[in-house]
Amino acid sequence: MRLLKRSNSKRGNAIIEFALTASAMIPLLTGVTQFGHSFYMYNQLVSTVKGSARYASVASYTSTTSTPASDYTTAVKNMAVYGKTNPVTGNADLSLNDAPLVRGLATSNIAIDVTMNGSVPKDIKVKVVNFTIDSVFRSFTFNGKPHATYRYNGS
Repeated sequence: MRLLKRSNSKRGNAIIEFALTASAMIPLLTGVTQFGHSFYMYNQLVSTVKGSARYASVASYTSTTSTPASDYTTAVKNMAVYGKTNPVTGNADLSLNDAPLVRGLATSNIAIDVTMNGSVPKDIKVKVVNFTIDSVFRSFTFNGKPHATYRYNGS
């Protein structure tokens, strides 16, 4: 009789232990997931910015000032957002449109800075401006980072 009473008194322990463990583990796992997603998105931004800066460093630069020509700017921004200089956008059939490499990234989020050496470009810097990653608990806004600078090697 005594053994039977003792086992009945331990029945609720598992539920209490689960509740205590879950209350600590759920926020921890959510935080790890948020950090992982944010890090993944930032890594995608770094890759697209590096690729477009590499493209910008070898593309034809037709301006003689530090303000690039509009065709150059459009091509570099499209390269950063879509991975190609002439993406398909604005099509009524949305499935035919090219999707941005990073969800939510637009050409307005890409800036190009050119350092001149006389009338010839010396360095090309491509950076992300005013881009926000929405995570579970917090939003991260990137302004000026990530960025990539390459020495100009084009014509």
